[in-house]
This record gives sequence, C-alpha cells and structure tokens, in this order.
Amino acid sequence: MGFFKKIFKRRKPSLFPATDFGRFSDAYKSEDEFVLWDQAIDSFEKRKFFPSLLHFLDFLVIPGKQNVEVRQTKGEVHFRIWQGSKTIEATASRKGLRAVSHIVRVQKPSLGLMRYLLEANYELKFARYALNEEKTVCLVFDTMAADAPPHKLYQALKEVAMEGDRKDEFLLSRFDGVTQVNHELIDIFPAEIKKAKLSFVKQWATAVLDELSHGRLNTHIYPGGASFLLLDFLYRTETLIHPEGQWKEQIRECHEQFFSETSREVYEKNKKLVDFVTKMVHQKENALAQDLYDAPYTFGHAQPEGHRQFSEVYDSQLAEFEWYYENHYEEYAHAICGYIAGHCLYQYSLPEPTRDLLFLFYRLTVPRFFGSLGYEDIFLSELSEAKKRVMDEVERIIDGYSEQYGSLQADLNQVKFDDISLFSVSYLGMVRNLHYSDY
Repeated sequence: MGFFKKIFKRRKPSLFPATDFGRFSDAYKSEDEFVLWDQAIDSFEKRKFFPSLLHFLDFLVIPGKQNVEVRQTKGEVHFRIWQGSKTIEATASRKGLRAVSHIVRVQKPSLGLMRYLLEANYELKFARYALNEEKTVCLVFDTMAADAPPHKLYQALKEVAMEGDRKDEFLLSRFDGVTQVNHELIDIFPAEIKKAKLSFVKQWATAVLDELSHGRLNTHIYPGGASFLLLDFLYRTETLIHPEGQWKEQIRECHEQFFSETSREVYEKNKKLVDFVTKMVHQKENALAQDLYDAPYTFGHAQPEGHRQFSEVYDSQLAEFEWYYENHYEEYAHAICGYIAGHCLYQYSLPEPTRDLLFLFYRLTVPRFFGSLGYEDIFLSELSEAKKRVMDEVERIIDGYSEQYGSLQADLNQVKFDDISLFSVSYLGMVRNLHYSDY
C-alpha cells in the first residue's frame, strides 16, 4: 500500500459540484475504492490476473461518470477508459495486456511529424508512439500478465491517457494533414450554458485589457500588477469556463511559460498572457464554443498536496495585496486574491475542504456568473447582507468533512465584509488558517 498512499488520500463525498469546475483530480479516494485496490493487489499476489484486473478497473471508475467500460469474453477481458476527448482500448488475456489510444489520423506522414514522435518516445516510460495501417498515430502499451501489478498498470495507463489527451490538440495545431479521431465521444454543453460562459469570458477579457490600457497603475513601472491581473483572468477562465481542446492547451502553455525557469523579463511573459486575453476578445464565439464540452476523465494531473501549499502561496502574496490595497489599486488587490485561489486550484490537488472553500470563493466573488448558470446568489445585493449565509455555507463544507478531518475548524470571525477586496483577502486568510492534523 506504500505506493498507493503516496498518490492518493482517503476522502468523503464532496458537498460542492467541483467536477463541474476546475481541473479534474483523482487524488482523493473513498474507503470502498481503497478496498478495491487492496483486492487487486491481493489477487495479483495470488497470481489471479483476471480478478486482479477487474478489481483494478472497478477502482478506476469515477462515481457518477461513465469513464470505464468492461466486457468479458471467453479467456479475455476487453475494456475502454475515457480521458477527455481520447479513449484507451485494451484487451487482456492470461498471457498479457495490450492497450491502444488513437490520437490523430494523418493523410501523409511528414518527416517532421515522424521525427517529433520518435523523439517523444524517449520521454515516455511505459508507452510508445506508433503508426497503424489506417495511418493513425497511436499510443501503445503492452505487458506480460506476470509483469502487470496494479501500480504498474495505473502508471502506464495514466501515461497513455494523459499523453494522448494532451498531444492530439498539439499535433492538430502543429502539423499539416492531421485530422481528429474519436471526437464524437464528447457531450456538448447546452446552448444556454455556452452562451453564458462565452459572454462572461468576453466581459472579463475586455475589462482586463481596458484596465491595462486606461487604468491608473503604470504597468511599465509595476509589471507585477499586470501579471496578477492577467493570471487571475487565466485561472478564472480555466476554473469557471472549464474549456477543453485547444483552448485548454493554450491555458496550459500560458501557465507553463510564465512559471518556466528562464531569464525572460516579466514584460515578455506578460506579453504572451496579453496575447491570450486579446484572442479571447476577438475570437469568434463559434470557434471558442467548439471547445466547450463535457468529457469524462479517469486520471488527474497531480498527486495530493497538503494544505501547506495553499498557505505558502497565500503568505507569499499577502504583502503584495497590502501594497496595492493601501495605494487604492483595488482592482489589482482583488486580482491577487483571484490569482491565489486560481493558481492553487490549477497547480495542486488540494485537500477537499480547502478545494471546496476555494470554489466557494469564486461563487461568492463572481456571483453574476454563477447566477447565469442557475446558482442561487449567496451575496444578494450587499456584502453585509450576505454575512450569515456565507458563514452557513462555510460551516456546511467544514461539517461535511468532520468525520474525515476531525476537529477541522474555520475562524469565521476573521472574515471582513467592508468591501470586496477585504472580503476576498480575509476569506482566503480564513482558509489559510484551517488546521489539518494530517498536514
């Protein structure tokens, strides 16, 4: 169980519909799922490959999501696993297992594409790129049954799934003559949800560019302020709009280039973020709408992180908030709070109470957006009028994890309702001061 404990934590059911927002995470597992994992390990140690595999596949099932499909025939197990817009199709016999994910189809394989795939193979630990008879680029993983314990299957299938889900968009945008495969598996958002999300993206992007162009802050002297404004928009888009496809890939690229360990100036890093925001303003809604769909996921992006990660990010930015707020740059002060919440939700798989409270932060600070999706407005019209209902929501989340986290408590008295910026920083401070006995 040692390996397993490093990549998962036990959890209780969430009280907030977190799967509707933000990056998918499978880092927290229920007691029943732990039992399935133990059964898979026990069966494998007894050389019962099929029972071990079936327990393992049951373990991968995400409650409420049809992300795993299993079919048994005489002497074989066939299964399919969904990861975003891609699937893994696999067949297992008593001899071994072979899993394939179809990535893209190519009309005529170019030298550049083949060289890229060859070099990409050196970065993979379990899988390999291949080209089948239908000229489809595939990711392939195979193994002997005796060499397929559950922890190896998990790591290998996760590599295939996440590499395939990410690289299809990259290959489509990078090389000519490349077309999609298996894109029909996606569930499209209702038209009214798409319309609401696209409307707010345009509003947020326009407001950011307007502030950078006409606001009081000289962003040439204070480029860090511009960074907070831009990153707040980036993570808010990822968390609340929750795009897939090329839109999601652009967000990932913006995030990685900004935090890459290079000597580039902040101005240059900001420029890529400005280009992204500008594209959101001018991109036709039909083009953006193509990336608004719901797709089941099986594997998450990160291992479970302790609450300490959030606390460190909050502490590191508190002085920045105070300077901008005391100098009456409220727009930037509030953006710092949005950056803290959004960055941590994007970068880490946080403990579920912390995660749920950060999703609640968005619901409280972007109420019109959630109202357009049918959520009740907790804030009503004035901050002061919402105090009791905000406290009730926080207590509801905390109480929902009392069995799992024991005496986890939040100091609700430290939350200030004077204005939106003070509310935001004090609310996040309340989250920061949560005490976890296990972290």
